[in-house]
Amino acid sequence: MRQGLAERGLFYLVGVSGETVVFTQQPRWEVPPWKGKGRKPSRPQLTAGSPRPVAVQDLVGQVRLRTKSWREGTKGKLRGRFAWLRVWPAGGWQTGACAGAEPLWLLIEEQAGGTIKFALSNLPPQTTCVRAVRWWKSRWPVEQGYQQMKEELGLDHFEGRSWRGFHHHACLVMLAFGFLLLERWRAQQAAEQPLPWATLPAIRRGLQQLLQPQFPLECPHCHKMVQHPLLN
Repeated sequence: MRQGLAERGLFYLVGVSGETVVFTQQPRWEVPPWKGKGRKPSRPQLTAGSPRPVAVQDLVGQVRLRTKSWREGTKGKLRGRFAWLRVWPAGGWQTGACAGAEPLWLLIEEQAGGTIKFALSNLPPQTTCVRAVRWWKSRWPVEQGYQQMKEELGLDHFEGRSWRGFHHHACLVMLAFGFLLLERWRAQQAAEQPLPWATLPAIRRGLQQLLQPQFPLECPHCHKMVQHPLLN
């Protein structure tokens, strides 16, 4: 996946497992000399004095984790401990598959519960740790929006079998989601203080009540209760 993103010219910050191996120093490669027998070697190998790869989980005790803040929360600034260091990918190093690979960024995060998370990134060399952390944490609003589109707007209610139909359904859901976010923003801007009730579900329910047809509950002629499908 990381290679596909890089080939498209896209920057990424992708979570990886703790068993992922990297070089903490630039490795040195060489093609072994031909001994005069058999096929000539073509795969590069690590030189004798070149650093060996290590698992990223083994680097936790070797690097300094610094406290960084990425945004303002309801109870103050959200903080965590992170490390941001340059590494070289070491996947397939036994066969020389990673020879000549460009260096990457490794992000190490220590969460409040003690859980350690890792991510590799091809962001530019001048990228700071704070900027990387903010991009790394920006996936939370994306996941929250995806969950709200499923729970509040029926993104997962599509029962068709065609890609075109699902594409239309997803587009309409995202348009509705954007409209509700805009209405929530307008309500917050019109108020002098933040509105705790102005959540996306509350805005949706308010619009539903506003747009619901107002049928008379009693016939003006016979004074009998009128049965409406929307009110049953």
